[in-house]
Amino acid sequence: MHLKLPLSLKGMTTLDRDQFKQTISVPYVNIPVECIQSSKWKNYLLCLPSLKNVRDLQPILKTHKQVLFDPDIIENKEDVIKKIPSITKYVEESFDFTPLAITYENYSIEQVIKAILPDDLGKDRPINTGSGYSLIGHIAHFNLKDAVLPYKHIIAQVVLDKLTHVKTVVNKLHEIDSVYRNFELEIIAGEPNTIVKCRESKAIFQFDFAKVYWNPRLSTERERIVNVLHHNDLVFDVFAGVGPFVVPASMLGCTVYANDINPESVKWMTINLKTNRTKKSSNEYHVFNLDGREFLRTIVFPRIESYQKEIANDNEKRWCLSDNKIIILMNLPDIALTFLDVLPEWLSENIEEKQQWILPIHIHCYTFSKADNPDEDIRLRLKTILPNINDNQISCRFVRQVAPKKDMINNCANVSSAVHQLTSFKFSCERCIVFCHDLSILPKRLASVALSYNQPKFSPTPIWDSNGITIANRSIVGFAPTASFVNTNNTIYVANQANRTIVMWQEESINPTAIIHGNFTEPTSLFVTSNGDIYIDDGEKNGRVQKWMADTNIFVTVMNVSSRCTGLFVDINNALYCSMSGHHQVVKRSLNDAVTASGRVAGTSIYGPASNELFYPGGIFVDVNLDLYVTDCNNDRVQLFHSGELNGTTVAGSKSLNPTISLDCPSGIILDADKYLFIVDLRNNRIIGSGLNGFRCLVGCYGKGSQSNQLYQPSSLNFDHSGNMFVTDQNNHRIQKFLLMKNSFALSFNRPKFCSNSNWYANGTTFANQSTVGRTPRAIFINTNNKIYLTDQENNAILMWDEESVNPTKVISGNFTEPLSLFVALNDDNDNGRVHRWNAETNIFVTVMNVNSSCFGLFVDINDTLYCLMPAHHQVVKRSLNDPVITSNRVAAGIGIEGSRSNQLSYPRGIFVDVNFDLYVADCGNNAVRLFQQGESNGISIDISPFTMKPRCPTGIILDAEKYLFIVDSGNHRIVGSGLNGFRCLVGCDGKGSQSNQLALPFSFSFDHSGNIYVTDQENSRIQKFNYAKKYCGTSVNIQLKYSSKLTDDSPTYYRDCQVPQCHYETIQIHVNTTGLYVLWSKSSINTYGYIYENDFNPLKPFENLLLSHDDPKESSCVIGDQCNTYIKGIGLTLDDILRDELQPNKVLNNQSFSIKFSAGLTIIMFVAGLINSVLSFITFQHKDSQQVGCGMYLLTSSITSLLTISMFIIKFWFVVLTHINVSTSLAVLRGGCASIESILKLFLYLDGWLNACVAIERALLLFQGVNFNKKKSKFIAKRTILILPFCIFGTLIHEFVFRRLFVYETGLDKIDTNKTNEDTNNRYVSCITHYSPSVQDYNTAVLFFHLVGPFIVNLFSALFIIFGGAQQRSTARTNQNFKEHLKEQFREHKQLIISPIVLLVLSIPRLIISLLPGCAKTSEKLWLYLGAYFISFTPSMLIFLIFVFPSELYMKAFKQSFNCIRRRTPP
Repeated sequence: MHLKLPLSLKGMTTLDRDQFKQTISVPYVNIPVECIQSSKWKNYLLCLPSLKNVRDLQPILKTHKQVLFDPDIIENKEDVIKKIPSITKYVEESFDFTPLAITYENYSIEQVIKAILPDDLGKDRPINTGSGYSLIGHIAHFNLKDAVLPYKHIIAQVVLDKLTHVKTVVNKLHEIDSVYRNFELEIIAGEPNTIVKCRESKAIFQFDFAKVYWNPRLSTERERIVNVLHHNDLVFDVFAGVGPFVVPASMLGCTVYANDINPESVKWMTINLKTNRTKKSSNEYHVFNLDGREFLRTIVFPRIESYQKEIANDNEKRWCLSDNKIIILMNLPDIALTFLDVLPEWLSENIEEKQQWILPIHIHCYTFSKADNPDEDIRLRLKTILPNINDNQISCRFVRQVAPKKDMINNCANVSSAVHQLTSFKFSCERCIVFCHDLSILPKRLASVALSYNQPKFSPTPIWDSNGITIANRSIVGFAPTASFVNTNNTIYVANQANRTIVMWQEESINPTAIIHGNFTEPTSLFVTSNGDIYIDDGEKNGRVQKWMADTNIFVTVMNVSSRCTGLFVDINNALYCSMSGHHQVVKRSLNDAVTASGRVAGTSIYGPASNELFYPGGIFVDVNLDLYVTDCNNDRVQLFHSGELNGTTVAGSKSLNPTISLDCPSGIILDADKYLFIVDLRNNRIIGSGLNGFRCLVGCYGKGSQSNQLYQPSSLNFDHSGNMFVTDQNNHRIQKFLLMKNSFALSFNRPKFCSNSNWYANGTTFANQSTVGRTPRAIFINTNNKIYLTDQENNAILMWDEESVNPTKVISGNFTEPLSLFVALNDDNDNGRVHRWNAETNIFVTVMNVNSSCFGLFVDINDTLYCLMPAHHQVVKRSLNDPVITSNRVAAGIGIEGSRSNQLSYPRGIFVDVNFDLYVADCGNNAVRLFQQGESNGISIDISPFTMKPRCPTGIILDAEKYLFIVDSGNHRIVGSGLNGFRCLVGCDGKGSQSNQLALPFSFSFDHSGNIYVTDQENSRIQKFNYAKKYCGTSVNIQLKYSSKLTDDSPTYYRDCQVPQCHYETIQIHVNTTGLYVLWSKSSINTYGYIYENDFNPLKPFENLLLSHDDPKESSCVIGDQCNTYIKGIGLTLDDILRDELQPNKVLNNQSFSIKFSAGLTIIMFVAGLINSVLSFITFQHKDSQQVGCGMYLLTSSITSLLTISMFIIKFWFVVLTHINVSTSLAVLRGGCASIESILKLFLYLDGWLNACVAIERALLLFQGVNFNKKKSKFIAKRTILILPFCIFGTLIHEFVFRRLFVYETGLDKIDTNKTNEDTNNRYVSCITHYSPSVQDYNTAVLFFHLVGPFIVNLFSALFIIFGGAQQRSTARTNQNFKEHLKEQFREHKQLIISPIVLLVLSIPRLIISLLPGCAKTSEKLWLYLGAYFISFTPSMLIFLIFVFPSELYMKAFKQSFNCIRRRTPP
């Protein structure tokens, strides 16, 4: 309100707060609490700082509050009734005026200053609270006119009073005239501290405001620039200041080059770049203190040239960075344009080279313009500097008005197109993608946004229960519900149109937990934000969108619309979208703006099918990239409108770029975490979803209806956080919940992915003949494990082969007759004959389907529905295997009457059901293949062209991974398949016969996982296998180059694999400059092998850089030696294996990697610790008191063996290190060390463990025998054991000496390529490897377990025997305590006996686990894991003194006596 202040305040120079006191008369109404709508009435309420306009009544009355109105607006009660008619009743009852005391605290800064300043200063407009001062951290910055300076101190005091976070008030004294862009200022109040911290664009900036330039009013512009940057962009800021542009850019992962001529700015910019580091931040930022032109000439231009050349010459980077750009920022509006004079000279140099540049260059140059037409003014000024630039390369954008008739403009120039016309380029090698995609970017972006809805991450093939659960019926949600929402807390919201309510309940609740009543009419959509606010459509009658605020429990209008909103959405920028179906468009408005008007983002308001048009749009979805997805109902499609684009792209529907499914009025859409689409297909009464294999039906796949597995015009869907699906089943007046059954499905059969011109060898091999499969084999199935199943009709049996087996590995006999088909599910059940199922677990048959005739085709789809093709009845029937009761079958295709109409079949033979539940039928009698789409009774005939020979009685059908058809054309005795160019013959293309390239009435076929075809060749009574000729994929190309080569004995050799160690080779280097398909093959009279490497071929590591080989092997990171070293792949990792790749030959230790130097230091420390331990233990156990029994002798020997173990450990380490560093080491030395050191080391290590076990056994015997323990006999046994034990352990390790050998490989001189020097080609590779046979390897595994686990078991059981046995003896002798008490006492006394073996085992376990890891050990990838486990395994040898001596009073006494004795012998 406008308060009238006393004229006595005018000209006040010393602040007197008491003079601001006054009393005013304010209108009020007493209103019930539940009727108060403060936000709705805010324009009429009294609004003064530090004053509540809704306050308690006196005396306090809980049911009512006193609402104060603005006396400038409300002068009488008629004004209230007119403006707020809903409270007329309460106005009539209680409207009145009340005196209100106003103090200094109730005035705003603007009001106080206006009251103080004389009226004659108004012309100067010295201050305006909207723009008169700026806030920078704790500083308020003024730019006061001269006439106001006498009042500067009182103005500053007012600001300090009103803005509690402001600690300092400053005034600018002069305009910016320094080259450093700072200005002189004075502190007029508060603390004399100008070093500030402020936040902008998620970054924290620190700087000295008195010494640098900072303008907070440019924050919006800076944020706009940051929003167009992407990870890996290259950013140059010529006038960077303290880094408002480059710091956020670096946080995004851009590489930044920042410059400023002011040293103080450079100092603070460096600090800001360092303190704002994020995980996404680029490791590269470069800061310079140069003149702008010097920076452009010496830094910017050279770096752009080298970077563009680097990308142009690197195919990986070219592919990875093709969507990136180079940004040059020039924010010095006064003179920035003048710095562009360095561009023409640079652009005119090396034009041909610049024409090869890949990345576009955008220059953002800021300037001022006072012209009436700023755009034209700036374009003219730019063209005088850059005469070759055209208007299409310049875009001008208003930033802000600095002063009257002085606009700040951003000019963006695309310099790249001034050099040349850019063309898109993508490198063909898909592997390059691995090296450049930053997979962490998207999850981090998503993590920073609090989404209110669920976007689960599913596996590639999720499945929902086809039977839904009704969680709310008509009594709760009313008639024909359409609007629903499920938030991340699993709270469900549904709009009940009839009752004008929003019903809320938790997912697990049976009844609603809350009901919100509102004044809306027939809402068709709603959206709930993360703070609990609900946006609901009220457009049909009231032309608005309402928001229910969770904190106040009231509704407010947030958007004005022209028709109902069939879709509502609030994006991550707090923008509200409405899909106005009646106006064929989508509109939005920012909820951060006060104005409720909206703007169009999709559609033209005229219905139509064009890319910029919509026709009754429905549900919408906006992703985190602000891309808009619209369900375009009457165009039967889903449109994607990228952010800022008015032309949409069809992503689902018959007219999409890759049509995979037809829609009929889609009405709702959601994206999952991987951006796969889930669509409500309203008139098809189903929910569909996309995935790796395109679209498929998810729920409602059984036609229109009211059953639990049916829907009737569903309108919307939502997910809960578990991935369960909630569907508003509109015409069934209910909400259905479909449970996520399994987050993936796996097919039991093979659907290989073939190349575009796939071929099979024409000559087949007979896999099984009549003696195995009978006279007329028909049914065959191969599962994904390459297990083959065949039916033997004559013997009523199922034959099973494992992969590569020659003869059947299993025969299943059953009570069935002449089975014609079978299908194998993932649990190895077989459906056959009269549709029995053989259960692999119980080995019995059960009936799963009742049929009226033979099933010539069987199939189980991904929803466990069983299909049976009955030729005698000319139809296909199905039933769900999830139903416990065998009910009547449902018809899937055919009406039971032979015919050729679209709904009829004639003696069908084979079937196939894809993941979309589309049914393909081989319609033998009609010589056709029919497609029955899910839910359709009319089939579509598939045109098998361009064949001149029409199909005759097709009997089998399969789809590959890309949905190409493969058909058994039985009457033509062949297998045909489709591809990019239509159908063609694959095998059996030479007519009927019994030759290897012929078939005779084939019946069915199946693929193995390699793509080979197995065919049941009926009349030839055999199964034929036709191998997939994968290596000929893509050979139909024009030969561009022939290269002749001759390998001789002089050609260089390399170690190809273990079986063929010496292979001659020749390398050819090919530069790929153009994207395309390239094929390389060879013709030779000898066995040749082809390999393609990226960048380099290393004959010592032939699997390094390998891209492709003749036999397409799986990639391996193993190196030479690993391929033969089955020791590494099995068990027993050694130090040679761990350090091999880390050690660099011919380099001194000081130049080796940190891991080697650290390991060397740690080895020395361990040796010293082990030496001390052994000496102390020896001192203890050599004392005669310690050797009274065998225990002391064992421990004395153990102190010696522990020293030997740690000594061998250090010898082993330095032997490995020194021999790998010095490559000229004698092979005899290497062979000796390889064969002996590791084995001797294990001998001492295992001996140490077993000696500790002997100690434990003797302790147990001592307790068991008590006074009868024979000490002399104990010592005798100990001596014999100590003598025999090393030989026993050595006997278990004898195979180590036999199978450990030195692997030596030397590459010879390349006599063909004379450019290579001896140093390039003569290399020796030496490795100590162990080559075990499988049986010896099993033995080695048993030995390792025996020596590591055996001593632990002995120690543990001995300790338990001592504790329990001692407790038993004491309880017998001392009856005053029970056994449990004695047991506790024994455990306290002897707990070290249990702790010690456990500690020893724990220290051995890491090495044991690492040794048991399967596959080739990639020690270079997890070096510290392997190295740590290896070193830890030797720590028990350093702990004898701590484990055995330190806890024992007897041994500590012996140690002290021996130590004192040694001291007495030692002269001082």
